[in-house]
Amino acid sequence: MTELVDVIVPRWGMAMTEATLAALLVKVGDHVEAGTPLFELQTDKVTQEVPAPIAGVVEEVQADFDADLPVGTVVMRIRADA
Repeated sequence: MTELVDVIVPRWGMAMTEATLAALLVKVGDHVEAGTPLFELQTDKVTQEVPAPIAGVVEEVQADFDADLPVGTVVMRIRADA
């Protein structure tokens, strides 16, 4: 059985508590390599892409576009390549 890996809203600074999902760069079913940009998060100070931590297939998107998401929220899940 292959592993599902959660991709979360990271903390970029001590004061950061949430970010807005500004763009989805991949969709469910897409194959991604480690380091592929998955989505963009925006705070009041920065907009930044979040890369895939592993190679695999995007299985789920669990957050809505333009939603305000607390740090640690799962945005997507990737099924690791076997």
